[in-house]
Amino acid sequence: MVEVWLSYGRAEMPVELPDPIDLRISPRVAIPRGEREKLVGEIRRALSSVEEPIVWIDDTLSPSEREVVRSLLKSSGVEFCEDPYSFNVFVSITRQGSLIGWRGTAPYFYIKENFERIRAVVAEGVEVEPSIDEIARAFPSDLMGISLVMAEGDALAGVFWGTGPRHWISSVTAYRERWRVGISISPLTIASLGGYPFDTSVVNALDAVGKLLRLGGIDVLVVVGPSESEERRLPRGPEDITGYHDLVFYKFSRLVRSFRGSIFFVGRVPEGFAEAFGIERAADVEEVLGRLSARRKRMISVIEDLVNAYLGG
Repeated sequence: MVEVWLSYGRAEMPVELPDPIDLRISPRVAIPRGEREKLVGEIRRALSSVEEPIVWIDDTLSPSEREVVRSLLKSSGVEFCEDPYSFNVFVSITRQGSLIGWRGTAPYFYIKENFERIRAVVAEGVEVEPSIDEIARAFPSDLMGISLVMAEGDALAGVFWGTGPRHWISSVTAYRERWRVGISISPLTIASLGGYPFDTSVVNALDAVGKLLRLGGIDVLVVVGPSESEERRLPRGPEDITGYHDLVFYKFSRLVRSFRGSIFFVGRVPEGFAEAFGIERAADVEEVLGRLSARRKRMISVIEDLVNAYLGG
């Protein structure tokens, strides 16, 4: 047997895997000690460059992620206030997503600007794949943006800032280098959502699984997380889609409709979600593995942080 430890909430979960012929592991990104203060210094420089900074933190992030971002901003020592209507600094986390390919500062404004078109395309089951340049052009040229590339937990892997969209483009390059999954995906894939704060949201879970399902080649997917349950209304049709979270839910429902394999969640998925999306729940990873034949367990891929993983494209 091979033991691996996967993040779940603020702790780790031991998972015993049968000794496979081919075990592929994509690890989380860890940052050397001393790097944090340097990157917090970049946040300090960004906020100090704006007279009386009024911040808004991307509200498509989970509450836990927003709290981590807020804590990082406060650690800079620069005073700021928050206002969703009159902000002059916008902050987000750069990573791959299932909706338009990306999340972050520029994608936030691209989705707002093109919401009706995206809703119509998602309802038709068609992929929305704007280019990096198309997305970047949606970010206001006179607005200060701060793009964070995260590592494990609340650690920073990069801070990119500036007026206009160039900071986001730079963050995408750094993110790709840091988080590129360097393994091929097996028919049996086990993935942690990455632990706190990334696995505290059902939206993050569906968004992360959605970008993995787009790759194809998976027969059985076992997801560790989410660690917290949240009740949300599920959109029944395009007319019920009123925001980003609804778009992710509806997009995921279209993806799983064409998926011929099985998805198991080891975590706190609301019962209504499990039924709506055809997701099965399991007490632990070993329970799922126990249902599979030895032949299907000869090759296993493990992704230690699916929310932040860059899967190419």
